[in-house]
Formats: sequence, structure tokens, C-alpha cells
Amino acid sequence: MNEQDLDRPTHRRPKKTKGRRRAAKQSGGIDTPVTAGSFAHRAPAVFVARESDLYGHMLLSKMVEQTLDPFMHIPAVQAAAALGVTPLLRTPEGDRVREELNARLLYPSDGSGRRFFGVRFEIDGYAFQYGLTTGAGATLQGDNDWVESLVELLEDYRPAKLIAGPAARLARIEPLFVRLEAPLKAARTAVVTAETPEGGLDLRTQAGLDNWRTLARAAQADYHASVLRMFTGVVYEIKNNRYPRSPIALYPGYLKRGGKKDDRNDVLLDDSPETKAFVRRFIELAASDATDDEIVADLTPLGLRSRHPQLVAEGRNAPEHVDDPRRMLRSLYPALRTYRDGTYLFQHEMPLPDYDKIHGFDVFRTNPHDPGFIQKVLQFPLPDGGWHDSALIEEAIRLRDPDPDPNATVAAPLTRDTVKPLAGLFRWTDAGHEYCLLANDAESYELRRRPAPGATKASGGRRRFDPNDGELVGRFDAGRLHLAVAQLLRRLGEGVPAALPCPAAPLPSDRLLTDLRQQRDDAQRQADAARQEVLRASNEDEKEEYRELGKEQQQEVRRLNAEIAREEAKRRPVPRTTHDGTRIAALVKILEDLPGAADTAVARALRGLVRGARILDAGPTRPLARVEMTLAIRTDTGSLNVGPISEPVKNRAVGGMPGTDPRRQGFARRNVNLLEALLLEGATEDERKELWETEGFTARSYTRRMFAALEPVVGGQVASALIHCPIIDSRRAALEPYLRHGIPLGDGFAPELAEELPRIYVPTGFSWTNGWCPGGMARERQVLALIDRYATVPDDGLATAEVKQGLAIDDTALYRMAHEGNRPYGRPNAKPSPAPWYARVEILPGPGGPRSLGSRVRIRRCPHCGERKLLQPLRVPEVAGYLLCVNCRRSLRSAVRYPDEFFLPWDGPQSLTRRRPDAGTASEKVWFSTSGRIIVGTSLCTVHVPSLHAPRRRK
Repeated sequence: MNEQDLDRPTHRRPKKTKGRRRAAKQSGGIDTPVTAGSFAHRAPAVFVARESDLYGHMLLSKMVEQTLDPFMHIPAVQAAAALGVTPLLRTPEGDRVREELNARLLYPSDGSGRRFFGVRFEIDGYAFQYGLTTGAGATLQGDNDWVESLVELLEDYRPAKLIAGPAARLARIEPLFVRLEAPLKAARTAVVTAETPEGGLDLRTQAGLDNWRTLARAAQADYHASVLRMFTGVVYEIKNNRYPRSPIALYPGYLKRGGKKDDRNDVLLDDSPETKAFVRRFIELAASDATDDEIVADLTPLGLRSRHPQLVAEGRNAPEHVDDPRRMLRSLYPALRTYRDGTYLFQHEMPLPDYDKIHGFDVFRTNPHDPGFIQKVLQFPLPDGGWHDSALIEEAIRLRDPDPDPNATVAAPLTRDTVKPLAGLFRWTDAGHEYCLLANDAESYELRRRPAPGATKASGGRRRFDPNDGELVGRFDAGRLHLAVAQLLRRLGEGVPAALPCPAAPLPSDRLLTDLRQQRDDAQRQADAARQEVLRASNEDEKEEYRELGKEQQQEVRRLNAEIAREEAKRRPVPRTTHDGTRIAALVKILEDLPGAADTAVARALRGLVRGARILDAGPTRPLARVEMTLAIRTDTGSLNVGPISEPVKNRAVGGMPGTDPRRQGFARRNVNLLEALLLEGATEDERKELWETEGFTARSYTRRMFAALEPVVGGQVASALIHCPIIDSRRAALEPYLRHGIPLGDGFAPELAEELPRIYVPTGFSWTNGWCPGGMARERQVLALIDRYATVPDDGLATAEVKQGLAIDDTALYRMAHEGNRPYGRPNAKPSPAPWYARVEILPGPGGPRSLGSRVRIRRCPHCGERKLLQPLRVPEVAGYLLCVNCRRSLRSAVRYPDEFFLPWDGPQSLTRRRPDAGTASEKVWFSTSGRIIVGTSLCTVHVPSLHAPRRRK
């Protein structure tokens, strides 16, 4: 805020005029008005360089040099000049440099995510933007991609100066210069080009605006003259029956003379036997009732190839490398007319609008706004006797390329107004593989990978990902993936890790900065002196020494400048974002409800925020992956990286074709991965919850899925017991020999017990009731706890009558606990049980026998420690004797120590319906417990032991 704003009265709000509302709608604003000068420049300068995509990187490199050369005294410009056009290259080196610079790629507004036209990056507060695109052509929306990117650049950085080479590098036609006027005025940015004075043009002044429009008219006149000159060359080539295009586009059977003479565009006959055989077979198949697929299969061995320039340059023009071989074949059907009589209808688009006739050619249009095209019939040579029988060629034309119906309605033009917003945004290289997220159908995305060496051309360029390239490692529902990205963007309002200095860190002293600046100035003087000595040196060796000295000192200057910048950053206030929060909120809302494609503006907005986007831990049959992003936020002090931040997302990829064995094996492996993540808890708590939600599990569906995964491995009985077992280390130890999952056991789990469990859970001969714990443990624990609490002498126990009265139980329940044998209590004629029954209590007979009023009940003595502390009944396969000592942590019939989890109040599901509060028990069903564990079937049942002295009605 400026000084004059400090004492400004604020008691009255400004009027909501139409102009003020319009300005707020365009670029937001602030609630409290300030003087115009308070909207300070966020960057001292931005440097832009553009060349037409027709000329490639060579001319752009020269344009970058021309633009930066007058400002080489700025260290940031020196660093940018050393990089050249590398940030714009589609090579591994370009990828590496862009990642180091945190550069932003600029994509066309038609939504194409495969090829970017420009790049924007920042060095020490100076922004640089390079582009290979047209400065005159318009998109379907009527604007120009390059000029719109400049408008966005001005709004984001609000620079003091916009620096370019010739003014024609900003735009090529006058309306696009007019498009830049308002943003330049709003940002108070001076324009510096090769034609302007060093201070640049201030468009807020009349003189500056007049000079700007003069430059616009000059650039448009130069553009019209250049385009018209090239167009005239094409016109006079076709007037002389020559073909002024690449020979790749010619139909099979024809070639160009080539060379550098005037007749280089003459079309000649390719009369090689192979070519003749191909053309004759093509005509025969076209005249038959063969399908397009059959024709492609028949012609491929004869040399059917794509004429796409990029595929030809890459050597990948065979039908197996083409996205749509049938479309490639259909592009050859118009050649049938040329094979008939040698005529070729040449059409050329008009580069300039508003012409009705040019160089003797009429201009044809489809509507008044169409720039139009010219056409001329060229005569190509024919072999002796023609390519084939004329009647057969006529039949092929009738079947494959009939004359269009003049009364047919014109189809709507192809547009790309809507695209999948994440397609092409995720592309990276990791561990020797290149990954790319593709939108191959309407409702999902596919993540594919291929070996990194195969991702480059012979010339070092980067080639595109085809829909079937490499290996499928992930398939994601579009709605879920959009929702995950929306959750990441939503975190901007919640606070995420950012590259900010610690507020509590001490600030560096001014003396340190003074010393660094002094060292920088000394190094700069030495570098300048070395350059002067090069001019005075008398021999080459001496000159080389001074050159090396100058380079060393200049590198030292750059190092010190970087260190000074880091120290100065520690003094800066906490940055505030300059992004419009309402736009980010709208983007989040759109993505949350987006099942498929969206307007191209959504894709552009995402690319403006996202710098690094990856999908980690993705693989066939792996049920969960993680979306990771680094967000670049524009602030009032520069650019700020946020993240990386991540969000889990469901992966549906299993591999194989539907109905095949690999497909079924993929689903089985996916179930095993789910089992390891959920049942064996090999994933984190957040990942387990996310898996549970994304798979839509309920208690029933989860149990069924785990059973389907385990039954083929360990059988149904073992699977049922382990699925309901709540002790994670028991599940891991029992399944390790079968799954080889490698998940470590807890520190408190005894190695002896871990070795014993695989011997217990053996599929052959294993027999157990459904589940892990059959139930009834809560009542038995209650009886044992009452006796332990109120028995004055443990060896004497309590009177049987007192136990029955205190717990309101009958003789049957008590004597069932004292039963021991191979058959259940009260069923002497039943078949022997697979698991024997062991007594949990001992009944001491009184006068008249064990059922007399004088009988007593006591706790069993532990055979290991000698104490009567066998208080934890647990009838489960891994507890030998089904009774645990709370004193020495061992079981009735085993000397192995059991971990603490076995001493929790577990109970099976069978007895839940019989538990009543008036019986002294209370159930606590556990699903996601406080530790995030998943427990199905078995539950915790806390025992409430009533007082033995409470007054009770006697039955």
C-alpha cells in the first residue's frame, strides 16, 4: 500500500457503477479501494519470443538471442540465454530442464493435450515465454492461442515491461494487437521491441498508443506480403501442372522428380513391379465386396503404408502402428479417380480472407465467413494400358468413392469444444519407463507405460503415446479421478506444505548481505577486466587464459546472485496468492460433478495450476493408486510451489481380454491384493478406508470377496476362521506359507507362536465351526471374573449357590463350563467333536455330591506359573486348551506366550442375540476401530461383573 493510502477515509463504500462491476467480473479486485499505484508490478520484466511452427526451433533460437542480447547485464537473462530453446524441446533434456525450472507448458485451446506450442518459466523473478505457433491464425472460438497466452501472462505477472524482438513476434494482424491493448494498460506495462526506444511504449499515453498501432499496421502489412508471396508461388506451380506439396502425400504409383531445379515438383510415374502389383490389387479389392479390414489385411504384405508425415518420419507408418487402419485405407479411395483417367483435383486453402478471385482463380466458400479455397485439376501420367481395366475401376469408384449427393445436408464441422481435462496432463518418466494418461473412451482414463528408450525418436525428439502403446497399468473411472483431483485442489483452501521460510527462523544480518553483494561486485569487475585483457593479449595462449578467467568469474557472479536471492527471500513477507479464489472454487465444483468430458477451458485452467502430475503405485491388479500433484500458485512475490500432495483413487485395471484365462487370473490376483491390503492390513489406515469406500464394501460383500480369494488357497474352513480372526498377526503368520506376502509381524508376537500357526491352519483335515470364535465367551469370562474377585481363598473358590445367585444362571450353564471330553456337554451319544472340550472351572463336591448345596466352584490352576489365573476363555484354533492365564500369558496346554491382543474381551457372533443388559453383558461391535482395523464377525464384548453382595430376589 502506498503512503497516501494510509490516512485515506474508509467510512464510505465506493459506488457499484457498471464499469466497476464489469472490471470486477473480469479480474476480481479488493473490497477496500486504494490508489492506482498500489497495484504494483509483480515482475520487473517478461521476455517473449515466438516463431512460426513452419520453421522449427532454429529460427526461434535466433529470435531468443535477439530478444535477450540487449539485457545480458541481468543475471536471470544470462541464465535464460544459456538455456536457449531447450525448455521448448520435446526431448528428455527438455523434460529435465522444464522440471528444474518448474516450467508451465502452453497448450492450444482446442483441448489437444498431446502437443504444446509454448513454454513459460521464471528465473529470479523474471518471466520468460517462448512459442512455436502462428501469430495470426484464429481458433474455432475466434481468438489466437499465442495472444491469449500473452494476455494471461500480463494478468499473472503484471510486469513493468513486456520485452520482445520485432513487434511482429507479438502478433501478426491488427485485431490481435488491439486484443493486447487493454491488458497492457491495466497492468501499466511498457512494451519494448526492436523498433521502440529503450524505455518502451506506454499505451496509456496517446503517443504510445499511436506508435503501437503503427507497429500493428506494419506487422499486418508484412504478414500479408509474406503470405501472399508464398501463395503466389503455389499458384504458379499448379498453373504449370506441378504438385507443390510433399511427395509423402502422393498416391501410391506416383512420385516427384525432386532436386532443386524448376521442374522439381513434376509428378512422375512409379512403374516399379511392386508398385504396379499393389495398385492393381487395391483396385480389385475396392471393386469387390471385401470389408475394409479384409482389404487392409490383404494389402499390408504388399506395402500398404500410412502417408501421415509424422509416422513416416518415425518409421512407424505400417498399419499396426496406426490408430485407425480403416480410416487410413479410406483416405486412398479418392485415388481411384486418378487411376481411372490421371486427373487429380488439387485444392489449396486461402491464407487471407476477403478474396473472391486471385491470380485468375475463383475462390470457393461454404459460407460467407469461410476464407475459402482455390482448386485446379492436375494431369498425372498413366502407365501404358492404364492401371487396370476401366470398367473395374468404375465399379470400385461406385462402391468406395461415389459422387456426393448435391441435395444432402452438410454435416456440422468437427470441433473439440469439449475434452477430457486430464488427458495428456499426466506424463512422466520414472525407473526406466515412460507413463502417460490417455482418454480412450468416454467414461474412463487409461494409464499406460512403455520403456523409456522407446519413447524417443532417432533424432532425440519425443513421440506421442498411441492408445495401444506399451502396457496397461491403470484404468480409472473418470468421475472418481476428477473427484480425486478436485480434492487436491480443495486443499489449497485448507493449507498444504509450501516452500516458505519458517516464521520463527532468525533473519540474516544486513552485514551478510553487504558482504555477498561486495563479493559479487568484485567478481563482476574481475570478469570485465578479463574481457578487456583478451583484447590486449598478444598471442592466442594468453587470450585463452583470460577467456577461462572471465568464465570462472562470471560463474562466480551467478552463484553469488543466487545466494543473494535466497537470503533476500528470507526477508520477504509471507506471499499472498494472486489467483482468483472464485475461479479455483468453480474449477473444484466442476470436477467434483464431472463424469467425462468438459469444456476446453477446464483443461486450460488445470494446466495453469498443475506443474507436476503423476499416478503412483499403479499396476495391473493393484486395486489402489495415488494421484500426486505439485501446484504452482502465483503470489505477489513470484511463484510458489505447493506440494507434492496426493489422493488415493481406485484402479480397475486387471489385464487380459474379457472371457479369457488371463482376465480371470487378473481378477483373482486383484482379490489377493485386496486381501493383503485389507485382511492382512498391508496398507495404511487411510488407504484401507479408501479401498473400503471405492470398492463399495459392506460387511457381507467384504466377507464374500475375502472368502473368494482365500478358498482356492487354504480351503473354506480355514478361510472362514481367518476372515473372522481379529488378531492381525495371526492372519499374517497363518497365510505366509501360502501367499508369501512378506508383511512383518508385530514385535510382541512370539516367534514360537508364529511358527506354530501355519501348522494349525492346514487345509487338509482342518475342521472348525463357522467363524473364528464360536461365541459364549462373554458369559464364561463373567463367571471366572466373579469367582476370582470374591473367592477369599483361591483353592476353595466360591459356593456354587452364590455363583448361580449372583449371575442369575442355572446349573446347566455352570456344569457346561466344568465339562471335559470329546463330546459336547449333555450329548453323550453325539459324534466326537473335531476339537475336544476342556473344563474352564473345577467343581468341588460338598456333602451329598457335586450337586449338593455345599459344592464349590474354583478357577483352574495354571500348570506353568501355579496360580489360579486361567481367567481368559478363548475357544479358537490357536489357543491350546482354550484357556489363557492372565498371570504368565500362557495357555492351558502350551508354554508359548501369547500377545496382549489375545486377552481382549473377544466373543463370536453366535451369542450376540442372547446377550441382554440384565444378564450383566454389553456388546460393542467393532468395524473400523480406533486403530483403523477391519474386524468382521468377531466382536468385543465388555463384561460387567455384578457385586456378590447386591440384594437379589431368590428364585
